[in-house]
Amino acid sequence: MDSLKELEGKRVHDPFAANMATKPTAKRIWVLGPIIVGAGPSGLAVAACLKEKGIPSLILERANCIASLWQLKTYDRLRLHLPKKFCELILMPFPSDFPTYPTKQQFVSYLNAYAENFDLKPAFNRTVVSARKLYHNLKG
Repeated sequence: MDSLKELEGKRVHDPFAANMATKPTAKRIWVLGPIIVGAGPSGLAVAACLKEKGIPSLILERANCIASLWQLKTYDRLRLHLPKKFCELILMPFPSDFPTYPTKQQFVSYLNAYAENFDLKPAFNRTVVSARKLYHNLKG
């Protein structure tokens, strides 16, 4: 079935989860400020808003690219299921020449441009296994 060739390997397995079992022991890092898990649309939007407020953050992404679900796990003919006005990220509209329902490639290019516009630099190939906030008394 040639019509299914495009989907081969896309949803059959998760190559990132498979790598987790073979990686060496986890590293512990300390970060002052918010940690954003995932460089998808939501993670990018949160990071851009924090940056606009002068709050530094760290974006951790387990894949090697922005919007990995869109780039690696969707079929090429995919379009947004909602009109673009409902899908654009805060602080940066879609280009005016995009159609009402942007293609997968257009959406990915928009997300890459968004990251570039706000100088967002996710740390790629970083899997978050656990996270916790350490509370301390700031009143002295």
